[in-house]
Amino acid sequence: MPDPAKLVIGCIMNDKSLAQKVSLSLENAFGPVDIISRWLDFDYTDYYYKEMGSPLFRKVFAFKNLIGQDTLARIKEKTNELENRFEISGRRIINIDPGYLVSSRFI
Repeated sequence: MPDPAKLVIGCIMNDKSLAQKVSLSLENAFGPVDIISRWLDFDYTDYYYKEMGSPLFRKVFAFKNLIGQDTLARIKEKTNELENRFEISGRRIINIDPGYLVSSRFI
């Protein structure tokens, strides 16, 4: 059986004021957050600009509770639901990407 993993979720958004609401939604879904990154500029691509505006910023959340490595697909389904909850007029205003960290890799 694979080792448990540290759940890490990156969020890209244009409106930094969403961070508190997003953090609460993530904690409700995945348990307590134990590490939150500083704001990071997300200027590597303009892929999301048309949908989400610009400039874009990233914040990364890491969670206290460990997850099974085989649960990432279910977690992505849940983060997609959260993205949909924050939509305005059918457009995403946040991109939420889950991953995990174990001693040998970051997915």
